[in-house]
Amino acid sequence: MFLPIMFMLASITISTDDDLPAKSKNAPENKIESFWAGSRIQAAKTEAEDRNVPLIMVILKDGDPVCQQ
Repeated sequence: MFLPIMFMLASITISTDDDLPAKSKNAPENKIESFWAGSRIQAAKTEAEDRNVPLIMVILKDGDPVCQQ
């Protein structure tokens, strides 16, 4: 049986100053430095859409070391 699905939302940007336009959507003022985790798929989808970030799904099984913490 699987534990509740965890969702993490993050913004990862790899670029140089030369290849970014002046008003890039990846500009530092628009970076998201936090993540959201939960077990409700619809809530995670809504959060991702509101923040305009990708949705990353991590599925953990009972007994995994990370589940014990």
